[in-house]
Amino acid sequence: MRVSRLLSLLLVAAGAACSGGHRGSDTSTVPETGGGSSMASGAAADGVVARWGVETLWGGERIEISADGSVLYVVLVGAAGRGQPDQEYRGTVTADDLVRLRRTFEEHDLCELRSGRDGIPDEGFPSLTVAFPGLACTVALWDGEWLEGDDARPCQELLHELARRFLPAASP
Repeated sequence: MRVSRLLSLLLVAAGAACSGGHRGSDTSTVPETGGGSSMASGAAADGVVARWGVETLWGGERIEISADGSVLYVVLVGAAGRGQPDQEYRGTVTADDLVRLRRTFEEHDLCELRSGRDGIPDEGFPSLTVAFPGLACTVALWDGEWLEGDDARPCQELLHELARRFLPAASP
């Protein structure tokens, strides 16, 4: 009986987590506000000013760029990797790169972006959290929206450009 109750609670929690933010345009952008929020005043408590993440059954990626310019790019291998470890790449971008990143987010009104459709089967739902002073939000859009949107595309392209600088020459 105790295991059954625990399983029921886990299923309810998983359902709530999976349903939030994936449908409708009202939850695809979550501005960070509030009196004592570290994100409202600038960089997140861990110093990350841009955090991108997506994970599917077939893999994914995580990009974290910190206020000091340090970059962590993690390629998640997923089920296709059959036990292979995730690949981590690290480097440092310049202060000018950070200014360019913030400017791109501002010029394309990143924090105003909203999802305009339901996803398609097996489509990823990447999210981007930014925590620059005066510019803080979380945006979640379907893969196709990040790739095809006039304002979303430049934001994710620059983020990936900065992160992929640190891949070995033979990597995708």
